[in-house]
Amino acid sequence: MIYLSKESDKLPDGRDEGLGVRAFKVGTDGLRTIDSETGLALIEGSKEVSGGTGPSAYNVNDPNGPPHVDEDVLFSFDPASYVFGQSIVVTLSKFEATEKIDLTLNLVGGGPLSYLFIGPPGGGFTDLTEKVYNLSFAGLAGLGADDVVSSFSIRALDNNPIDDPKDTAEHFLITGFRAEVPEPATLVFVSLGAVGLLARRRRK
Repeated sequence: MIYLSKESDKLPDGRDEGLGVRAFKVGTDGLRTIDSETGLALIEGSKEVSGGTGPSAYNVNDPNGPPHVDEDVLFSFDPASYVFGQSIVVTLSKFEATEKIDLTLNLVGGGPLSYLFIGPPGGGFTDLTEKVYNLSFAGLAGLGADDVVSSFSIRALDNNPIDDPKDTAEHFLITGFRAEVPEPATLVFVSLGAVGLLARRRRK
């Protein structure tokens, strides 16, 4: 399930806030565990997008509950709002220089493009300080100026699964992104930390 943090007043803007992934707690029958007092389904796991080499199946004896392994977040655009690939800039918070992510772009009229990053520098990353980075898709090899994206996903991976495997190795939040819609000339900015959507239309 998607998790949204509270707004933070720390600088730079976006620090320690954004979108992450959590999991519903389930029982041996595979059904969600319900809190007897509130009647609500229980959730657990880290609040960030995480990657690791933890168990691939549920283990009733594992205190971490459902596996939290190589989580990803998919951003899918409405057909009327597909965006120019090179215009996308994603802001990541709590992001370490050693973090490993798998980025996949689905192009309109073309096949998917996949990229594997082991943190900055390079690859379109800009350090905004305090573990906040902008990842500009304009820096991605093979992505043309006229390529239009229908969706993209960011997946967290264990940065060293062979020599130093960890149950949950990577933890970061996706603070937001901005992108340009081809027609009409529209700038869409998604502010995840503010839990809302701000769309501004600009006419020439």
